[in-house]
Formats: sequence, C-alpha cells, structure tokens
Amino acid sequence: MSGFTIVELLIVIIVIGILATITTVALSGVQARANDSSRLSDVASVKKALSLYKTDNGSFPATQPNPGNNSFEISTDPGFLGSLSNYTASETFKDPANTPSKAYWYNRFAAGQYGCPASLGAYYVFWVKGGMQTQSSARIDSGPCSSQTLFATTPTAGAWTVDSDDYILYGF
Repeated sequence: MSGFTIVELLIVIIVIGILATITTVALSGVQARANDSSRLSDVASVKKALSLYKTDNGSFPATQPNPGNNSFEISTDPGFLGSLSNYTASETFKDPANTPSKAYWYNRFAAGQYGCPASLGAYYVFWVKGGMQTQSSARIDSGPCSSQTLFATTPTAGAWTVDSDDYILYGF
C-alpha cells in the first residue's frame, strides 16, 4: 500500500492554515493603506474643485445639510457635493466604506466663525470622519486658522470631538 499517513496529512493541513493566516494578516494592512490612499486622493480632488468653484463663483458652494447633523452635508446622502460636478469630471466623492460612521462631511462657514479670524473670509471644512485607518492620531489641517474651536481631540463644550481616525481640512 502506498499513500500518505494521517500524520503527514495533518502536517500539510497545519502548514496551509499557517500560510493562510499570514496571508490574511498581510493583506488586511494593504487594504487599509489602499482605502486611506483613496481618501487622501478624494481630499486633494475636493480641495482643488472647491478652489475652482470659488474662483468662478466668488464663494464656496452652499451646504445641503443632512437633518440631524448640525448643517453638515454628508457623503451618505444623495447628491453629496453635487455643485462641484462641473469641476470634477462627474466624479462622486464617497468614502470607501461610506457608512454613517465612516463618511465625508462638508460645511461652509461664514468669516469669523469658530475662532477663525474674520480677515480670512468665509471658509469650508472637509471632514473624513472615522475612516483613516493607518494614522495614529486625529489630523486637523486648519491652515491659518490655528485658534479654531470647531474641533477638539478631547470633549470640549461647543466643539465636535474627533477620533484618531479622523482627518479634517480647512480651506480658505
């Protein structure tokens, strides 16, 4: 009789299991980095489109608020940033997960609101909420608005609390 013994078969099955586990762990990091790269690409595209929109129209687009979210427009809603369609080759901006807890948020604010100097004029906030998987702490890119009071990394009265997987961009 020729063939494999049960011990040999078990060893092969264990080795295959170990290799499958290693592959799964390695690929999960790749997926997170790919999603974050997609999010940062969207941030750059939105920033460029908003700049072009402001050049043509004299201001940033009005927000189409999501009820219950303090006037932010959210990517889970139909028509998110639809006013930018002429500037984005009909690209739609949606977080790779695009769930209520992982989405893009946009709002336009009047000059001088939330600690930003009125001399800077009206501004927008583009928030990648709950999606950045490979950064270790929240990133708030407030530009010249260094004394902003809209976002905080710890609970603060009157401010949105951000988590380590949030990225926020201010534009002027």
